[in-house]
Amino acid sequence: HVVLVPLLAVLASADDTREMLPGTVDAPPSVPIINGTVEDEFPAAVGLGAGGFTLCSGSLITPRMVLTAAHCSEEIPLEFIVAFGQAFFGTDAASPDDSIGFADSVTHPDYRPLSSPDLGAFDLAILILDEDAEVAPVWFRTEPLGEAQAEGARVMSVGFGLDESGASGTKRSARLI
Repeated sequence: HVVLVPLLAVLASADDTREMLPGTVDAPPSVPIINGTVEDEFPAAVGLGAGGFTLCSGSLITPRMVLTAAHCSEEIPLEFIVAFGQAFFGTDAASPDDSIGFADSVTHPDYRPLSSPDLGAFDLAILILDEDAEVAPVWFRTEPLGEAQAEGARVMSVGFGLDESGASGTKRSARLI
């Protein structure tokens, strides 16, 4: 099962043997992916930025739509990101497997900034790619997980956020719970 948050979080079954290192991510995007490891899986997790620099992460949810956090445009307007930015596919934004520009964007109409009393309510934005991506989109869950589905699940964060040294641009993952 996949749960989308500012960084892609993946719920794996309890019998998943994939090694996941412990880590924490408490708030996007300035909190490092502590104890994260370089991640070469989850191709639908993309970096968003320009020139190999990533500002935010996103999740490819259709061949042309990337779901991201609306707060990614608080310091740089979405219009600028659409005009000059790219979605980076692969592990390293500096030498991506592919990069695709944007055609348009939309922010949730009820979005509230992280600095508001609502702490980022409706923190969603969609970036429309110039062309179809060659990787499969991630399944977009629209219903909450039931207690039985969530029991024993592992949650992992995957994205291009900062690491312990403050560097970004490399897709990393860390186990949350």
